[in-house]
Amino acid sequence: MVSMINWRVIITGVWLFFCQNIWANSQADDPYDAQHALQKGLQACSKARTLTITDLGAAQYQWDLYLQYLREAESLNSRLINQPDKETLAKLTHCNKDVAHNLLRAKATTLMQEGFEFCKHANDSIEQQDSIGAQAYYGQYLALRDEAIGIQESTLEMPTIKQRATECTKLQPRIEALQNSQSQQVRQAEAAIGQFNQAMRYCQAANQMLSSNASIADKLNHGKKLVMQTADAKQTARTLALPALEATEIPLNAYREELQHLLDQVTLCEGQISASFREIQQQSLALKKQLTQVNESLSTALEFCNQGLVITTADKKAQMKLFQRSATVKKEALSNPDVFDLASQHPHWSESQTFVQLLKSSKICQEQLAAGIR
Repeated sequence: MVSMINWRVIITGVWLFFCQNIWANSQADDPYDAQHALQKGLQACSKARTLTITDLGAAQYQWDLYLQYLREAESLNSRLINQPDKETLAKLTHCNKDVAHNLLRAKATTLMQEGFEFCKHANDSIEQQDSIGAQAYYGQYLALRDEAIGIQESTLEMPTIKQRATECTKLQPRIEALQNSQSQQVRQAEAAIGQFNQAMRYCQAANQMLSSNASIADKLNHGKKLVMQTADAKQTARTLALPALEATEIPLNAYREELQHLLDQVTLCEGQISASFREIQQQSLALKKQLTQVNESLSTALEFCNQGLVITTADKKAQMKLFQRSATVKKEALSNPDVFDLASQHPHWSESQTFVQLLKSSKICQEQLAAGIR
């Protein structure tokens, strides 16, 4: 009877071990699910190939599904993707090479077709003497063309695309010729002259401020604003003047010499005020460093003083020694009287505020310590 019970226990244990082993293996690697995901991915790839001709959006959707299923299959059974059998390898190669290539080409071709529409609009604008519209349409064509090339470099090598792209390229000189012949460009050049003069006024004001007797803080605050205004006005003027600076045809080229002279003047003045502003910034850093060093000494003096306060009043000798050390360090820190003027001239500096606080704290502490020693 006992023997029969033992055999039942043994058989039950073996059965449980067998079932657990099967469950563990199924959790570690499920070739059926991986194969299922792979097949669904290949089906999506096949749909993407078919739809590429008729519906590019749907084709892209199917291609994204293909990639999704491929990742899923790889996560379930990496060998199925990384070490496929011959048939699977051929299918994957077809998808990753041929279908992907055709999809990219279809995208690039679609963008070029959209670009050619903008080319047509640009040509119509030239015929209507609308240089602004022509330039805008042509710019949209270039953006789409560059986007298409970014998708597939060989896009412009396709015969039908290459021929139409060459025709579009011929529009650029026609647009430039139209722009150079119009009075709007003359008004733009005149506006550039006004902006250059404004930039020069800002620059001269900045130069006057930075070389004045104003405080460093005022020079940094107001001077920085004038330096930035100079740069902004110069940039605006330069943008407006660019067509005239490059023009060779009448009437725009009549402004070229004057604009170049103004640009050179502003550039020279801007360089001077930028150098002055950097020098003042360095001075500011040096003065802040000076205050920081004084503050460190005052902190040391305050520390000695605080140490004296916590010592028992019975040890007056030790208290006196700490008081003298505190007073000596503080005296040395304040040996340069200019430090008071420096802090008062720049009350908004954190270093100045720390200086005032330490001065006050050390004075109170030393008065308390002196009273305790008496």
